[in-house]
Amino acid sequence: HITLEAFQVFKIFVANPRKEPEVKKILVDNRVKLVRYLEGFHAEREGVDEQFREEKGLVIATLEGLVMDDDEEMAGEGE
Repeated sequence: HITLEAFQVFKIFVANPRKEPEVKKILVDNRVKLVRYLEGFHAEREGVDEQFREEKGLVIATLEGLVMDDDEEMAGEGE
């Protein structure tokens, strides 16, 4: 299990609007597993920590909305 500290770092990668194509591809390829894991991640904390609940919801929503554009897919294949 990732710790809360690791979650703080992970959310930066997810929330970054200028992700490298390789990072975005990894997130897109693994988004179902990541969302499933995050849905149960520190669920007990959600009732008492509004900021954590909001950040976790934002990370999940961002992951669910990620898609690779054609130009990003081609950029990732060239390397």
